[in-house]
Amino acid sequence: MAVGLIPSCDEDISGFGIASLELSPYLNPEATEIAFELFYKLLLVKNVALQPDLQYIVGPSGVERDAFVFGLRYELAF
Repeated sequence: MAVGLIPSCDEDISGFGIASLELSPYLNPEATEIAFELFYKLLLVKNVALQPDLQYIVGPSGVERDAFVFGLRYELAF
C-alpha cells in the first residue's frame, strides 16, 4: 500500500493484493481460486472518497473461466 502516489494528493491511497483460496476437495480435488487486486482511493474532499478497483480472478469457483472485475466504491464518512 502506498500513500500520496500523486504529488499533490498526499492523502490518496493505492494498493495491490493477492488472495488464494483452496476449495473443498469434495467438490473438486484440484480446485483453487487466486485473485489479484489493484485499487486507488482518491480523497475528493474531506470525508468523501472514490475508489476504483480492478481484480483479475484465476479459476473463479475452481471451475469457471478467468475473469476481470471492475468495481467502484463511493465512501462518505460522517
